Amino acid sequence: MANYPSDEQAVEMTKQVTQAQIEFWRHETLFHWQFWFLLVLLIIPWFIWYKLSDKKRFVSLGIFLLLYMILAITFDEVFTALSLRYYPHKLIPLLTRLTATDYSVVPILFTLAYQWFVPWKRFFGAITVMTMFISFVGEPLFKLLGLYVLIKWKYYYGFPVLLAMGLLSKWIVDTIMAVAQKESEMNQ
Repeated sequence: MANYPSDEQAVEMTKQVTQAQIEFWRHETLFHWQFWFLLVLLIIPWFIWYKLSDKKRFVSLGIFLLLYMILAITFDEVFTALSLRYYPHKLIPLLTRLTATDYSVVPILFTLAYQWFVPWKRFFGAITVMTMFISFVGEPLFKLLGLYVLIKWKYYYGFPVLLAMGLLSKWIVDTIMAVAQKESEMNQ
């Protein structure tokens, strides 16, 4: 006999967890202060980003934003699936991640740093400060507010991950833009 559930058992367990998340969301999150707080965190940064973004660099900023968002969502899914941390209150109960931070706040902050701190040294310094703030102020604040539960996660784990995501995003976007610029110059 196998020491793991059959496909049917895994599907049934998934259904039960999903139903529990939906019920918790309906009774403890939907239209409570956590819901409105997360909704504001999801929407307002987009207006700020649109207002502050350099429209001449909109393509590179957009690529950076989407790339960083993909990395944030992916890592958040992995860390949640590994039961390192958990988000009890979510905007969408079927998603395991904290949508407001993965789709809005953090990617937009890093994108503004990418816009304002162009040289590598300045960008590194800016995102180091931002990453320290997110890891050692933002995460504890979200924990205090009951939006974030640490299981096997420590605040300092996020620091190198966020830093690496920012550096990787800049390197990829800078490389893409340099190749595009070179191709454009060769075709003129």
